[in-house]
Amino acid sequence: MESLQRVAHRHVIIFVTMRDSLLEQTVEAPPAGFETVAQAVIAQDLLRDRRVVLQKLERLGVHCLDVPSRGLSTGLINRYLLIKQRGLL
Repeated sequence: MESLQRVAHRHVIIFVTMRDSLLEQTVEAPPAGFETVAQAVIAQDLLRDRRVVLQKLERLGVHCLDVPSRGLSTGLINRYLLIKQRGLL
């Protein structure tokens, strides 16, 4: 995090993560027993931790993009255009 903070002061950084739909499906699935409940709790914890990290990065000035794999190209292009429009390049 410290390294990213130093680099973010001099460069525009886009941190890209691909969303895992399996985690979201696991959280939203109806509980069928102890195992599925345990899996949902773990998946929810992972999603929460992911959000926390992305929020920390954004506070450091890092542009974060969390998209499904099929939306990666469009998401990157749109984020680039937004950064360019804001005059950050």
